[in-house]
Amino acid sequence: MADVESETAQEIVAKAKRVLPGGTFGNFAAEVVIREGKAGRVWDENGKEYIDYLLGSGPMLVGHAHPEVTEAAQAQIARGTTFFANNRLGIELAEAIVEAVPCAEQVRFVSSGTEADLYAMRAARAFTRRDKILKFEGGYHGMSDYSLMSLAPKRSGNFPLAVPDSAGIPRSVRDDMIIAPFNDDDVVAGLVKEHRHELAGVIVEPFQRIIPPAPGFLEKLRRITAENGVPKMAVMPAAAPAANRTLRSSAVTWINWPIKEPSAPPGGSTYVFYGFDRNGRFRRLGEFVQFGAGILNRPGRDGVI
Repeated sequence: MADVESETAQEIVAKAKRVLPGGTFGNFAAEVVIREGKAGRVWDENGKEYIDYLLGSGPMLVGHAHPEVTEAAQAQIARGTTFFANNRLGIELAEAIVEAVPCAEQVRFVSSGTEADLYAMRAARAFTRRDKILKFEGGYHGMSDYSLMSLAPKRSGNFPLAVPDSAGIPRSVRDDMIIAPFNDDDVVAGLVKEHRHELAGVIVEPFQRIIPPAPGFLEKLRRITAENGVPKMAVMPAAAPAANRTLRSSAVTWINWPIKEPSAPPGGSTYVFYGFDRNGRFRRLGEFVQFGAGILNRPGRDGVI
């Protein structure tokens, strides 16, 4: 095997284009090949430095090669890598999530957001014994056949027909997806009522890509689904920052979404978590303050919004 250190960046890019579809892992330009990262910065194979706003698509909240994270990872690697079975640390992590998230009764760990969303939809179908799922145009819920519907249609507004975002998706899958416009509760109410006897659930990003929910939209959506006996799955985009997921026994996946507030201590940013509690109320659950790569947690504030 060739010594990667001796290869030029151009040679690595050429190799990637030979062995990878499109010459990339799928999320960034093939010409950018990252060599290493430290804290909030990364360097490519040419030595060019970047500020890392991608954060590994979410999980790198404390930056690259954080000393405490590195130490913990190295200590665990010496004791084994992956066991495909229960282990104490995984159980303790699940316990910490359940204690920290009011709506989390139990946790199922998966490897990607695509899996989490796919399992949530499957659980909703199993629970209701219905087949159809309503999603919103432009909403991202992973790369499964069901999720790749009307994410980025060439022509907007095909409601309620689903438009596949990729070739190779069976028509039978399209027929089981209903598409609605985000933030339009009147259209949603009509679609949910019309299809309530065949609708297994509604899946939604509470903050769809860069589009915030209109005031009261999520609360209205919760009321619409409840009135028609349809589970609502509020699911985060895959690996989104600070997202907490849990699959509840009611076949609903709830989340807590961080919203940045303008007021914060000097040098910091305040993010507030909103989510549904065990009684189905959408409320403020807590907040954290971020200073660079550091995070200071604050206790939740009770109160329905």
